[in-house]
Amino acid sequence: MAATNDFFAARLPPKFAALRLSVPPAWAPLIDDYVRRLAAGGQRPATLRLRRDHLNQLARALDCPRGAVTADMLVDWFGTQTWALEARRNFRSSVTKFFGMGLQDTPP
Repeated sequence: MAATNDFFAARLPPKFAALRLSVPPAWAPLIDDYVRRLAAGGQRPATLRLRRDHLNQLARALDCPRGAVTADMLVDWFGTQTWALEARRNFRSSVTKFFGMGLQDTPP
């Protein structure tokens, strides 16, 4: 998956430079596993990219291991964002499902 991301990131126009930002190494395998589970559940490629982008942004912003993330940290981070309502709902869905992923044995 990393090779695919690198391939596309190298071909992004300069206006999309933010998409080239890397995710903290401790988060990368967790996000990869989450996206793999979504794919196994039949999610569309566009949804997979969206969820990955959301979680990459969250991981960079929090800059701590997933296990150290608290509800207060998430509330604070969400509270500082200036997204439109639909974007906020999409981010919330991505984050909620990601943190709930370890609690189930079947793909979401």
